[in-house]
Amino acid sequence: MIGAGDRGSIAVVLGSSRSDGNTRRAVELVFGGRPAVLVDLSRLEVRPFDYRRRGRGDDFRSVMERLLERPVWVLATPVYWYAMSGQMKAFVDRFSELLTERKAEGRRLRGKDVVVIATGTDPALPDGFESPFRQTCDYLGMRYGGALYLQFDGEQVARRSATREAAAFAARLAGLSQDHRAGAATAGVMARPQVRLETPSAARQRDFLAAVRRSATLHGPFVSPPATPAAYRHWLARLNGRTHAGHFVVEASSGELAGVINVSEIVRGAFQSAYLGYYALAPHAGRGLMTEGMRQVIGRSFGELGLHRVEANIQTDNAASLALVARLGFVREGFSRRYLKINGRWRDHERWALLRENWKPRR
Repeated sequence: MIGAGDRGSIAVVLGSSRSDGNTRRAVELVFGGRPAVLVDLSRLEVRPFDYRRRGRGDDFRSVMERLLERPVWVLATPVYWYAMSGQMKAFVDRFSELLTERKAEGRRLRGKDVVVIATGTDPALPDGFESPFRQTCDYLGMRYGGALYLQFDGEQVARRSATREAAAFAARLAGLSQDHRAGAATAGVMARPQVRLETPSAARQRDFLAAVRRSATLHGPFVSPPATPAAYRHWLARLNGRTHAGHFVVEASSGELAGVINVSEIVRGAFQSAYLGYYALAPHAGRGLMTEGMRQVIGRSFGELGLHRVEANIQTDNAASLALVARLGFVREGFSRRYLKINGRWRDHERWALLRENWKPRR
């Protein structure tokens, strides 16, 4: 399913207690056979993280040497007691060393793409299963691309759609690999802005409110973001991850807030749709950071969140916002009169939407 040229860019970390169990079967279903680079944690010694550094000298360092040469990582784990396996958790915990002791290696984590393959016997992943992966990637400047979950009945996949789902996931991996190869070929010529997504938090309140004050002229009649501590806390309370998900777009080199992207009114069932709301923050507007941030949020919406459609409603004279969605492949579906009341006035909007089957991760 994944071409030979792509496999060399992808590393798979198998975090199961069995080398030949269902998680390995899921990996082989995606790759159409054995992946080129497979790290089987059950055959290695990766000890738990230890602040006293006792017992170092295990296999973790050699594992990381192999992984850091590959731009795309697949973390494959069974679901054990509603979370990742113990082997995988011990491996992820050891990333702490790359932040405190081996910082040069830690900096090489930035820009890596990470996806998850998970297996279990329940019909779906438990709530919150992906959160540790996504938030770890956010913190380290890696890009989380969602999870493929395959349900097993004994040693057989339980859903008829499993082969199709694995093929679609393989296509996504191949696309990520190709993007990295293209980026390496054009390095320094057509470099993309470097941003990462961050989950809004109380710790960022001061930074956010200062950025909003700087951006008053930029926002003008288009948006009214939270501008007081109380309004900020109210906004955070709405971001429950089920019906509303918020993202800060962070300029990677400085760590400064460059913008906000909200995925709102998430509706499940037969709809699987949500609305996008977004705005840039001074002084980072006009640098392409929001385009790259939006690309990552859309990838998460169609991947981790499992949505089929995202819709953006944009004021008719907001040229920059209209150009952004057009660049990303959105289609104009209609015109809504007096759609939203912003800064005391009812304002007309254009309705733009993007479907999962039309999404091209790199345009």
